[in-house]
Amino acid sequence: MKIILLVIVLFFAVAVGMALLVRLTQNQQRLAELHRDLKRNNAELERQRRELERLAAEKEAQKPRDGKF
Repeated sequence: MKIILLVIVLFFAVAVGMALLVRLTQNQQRLAELHRDLKRNNAELERQRRELERLAAEKEAQKPRDGKF
């Protein structure tokens, strides 16, 4: 009887462990996706920052240089 009870307890312990492992794997996949999105967003922000700097420099270069403020 004790052996059957032990087998049942071990079965449930393994089932819980497997469920936790599946959950961990799913969370790791979500985290990897978020990390890729973050890298993509950072690259896009950097591209937009460079574009704004270029436009600001272009606008500054177009200002008349007659000494008046």
